[in-house]
Amino acid sequence: MKRGINGNDIKRTNRGLFLKNIAIGKAISRMELAKLTGLTKMTAGNITQELISMGIIEECGPIYAGTTGPAPQKLCIAETAPKIIGVYISRDEIVFSIGTLSGDIIYKSNIPLLNETSDSITQKLIDGIKTTEKSQNDNILAIGVAMIGPIDSDGAIVDSPNFFGIKKLAVKNIIENCFPYPTVVCNDISAAAVAEHLKGGEKLSNFVFIGNANGLGAGIIQSGELMTSNDLFLGEFGHITIDINGEKCPCGNTGCLELYASHNVLLKRLSDAVGRKVTTEDFEVLSKNSKCDEIFTDTAEKLAAGMITMTNILRPEAFILGYDGYFLPNKYVNIIEDKINSLRFLKQDKRISVFKARLKANSAIFGSIAVVLREIFKGEILFNN
Repeated sequence: MKRGINGNDIKRTNRGLFLKNIAIGKAISRMELAKLTGLTKMTAGNITQELISMGIIEECGPIYAGTTGPAPQKLCIAETAPKIIGVYISRDEIVFSIGTLSGDIIYKSNIPLLNETSDSITQKLIDGIKTTEKSQNDNILAIGVAMIGPIDSDGAIVDSPNFFGIKKLAVKNIIENCFPYPTVVCNDISAAAVAEHLKGGEKLSNFVFIGNANGLGAGIIQSGELMTSNDLFLGEFGHITIDINGEKCPCGNTGCLELYASHNVLLKRLSDAVGRKVTTEDFEVLSKNSKCDEIFTDTAEKLAAGMITMTNILRPEAFILGYDGYFLPNKYVNIIEDKINSLRFLKQDKRISVFKARLKANSAIFGSIAVVLREIFKGEILFNN
């Protein structure tokens, strides 16, 4: 049943909107806030004073000097504002972080995952959050979790491939049973897309974030909102079929894109070509090797094939390459962009851009903070009382 809107809902929404515009840098003064939100100057001033009195924002100096009379003051997130604990669970490690309401990370640590059980991961998760919590003297507002999927509606990792044979890890319940903070969970690639959207100042409203590592996934932002399904994730980009007569995929299908274009597959092909183990640090040098250039180009063209399919369905403004895909040399990023724009169905549309993640290979770490910010900016969590 859809809930009606009352005065408190509107109040929370306005405060969340104000805070978002300050946090992502869209507005730095009371006057700008009033213009962006369509509220009166008096209402904007009242909300600003309330957020200042709560210790969430503060005046941080004049916008410009040399004028007669009081100069308009810049508004910024206060140092006293509560912080967010971020948790990123991958197949290799758990990364713990502290984020500000501006989405900046001010603390980070990690615990490797090796030959784990559900009990051992649970203990590492709890210990890591406790250590992270102590770093801020309990000035914590909420916990955000970006994690591998699939994720069920209760916030548990369920039957995730290559995850130590663990059938279910009830992450949300584990955290909320041990800590007094609201917890927001999200698939890691979707969370990464949210982080790129916020840290990019929401300049793009429609884009696809491509996470390329062990497999391939997509986080989709449409009309400024994250597209999700009932299991909190929508975007199995790696399981787009590009060869119906191709290799058998563990998912049961044949010819899935990630069998040919995932980062791990690229590393193996390059290593086989040069007869030694290859890392991302070798990419620029290897791109000048003719055999490796062919492998890079082939990978780029296969990635483009999958992106063309998504383009014809979603019509995004851009694709963002993240995770290990960030390390793809620019030459091949350009090949992907040219291929998409030359072979998409609606060629009269504005040119689609393909570029590397603003947050480099760390989008999911920032994403664990961003999924909480997304709720705060909607007027939830911070303004619920």
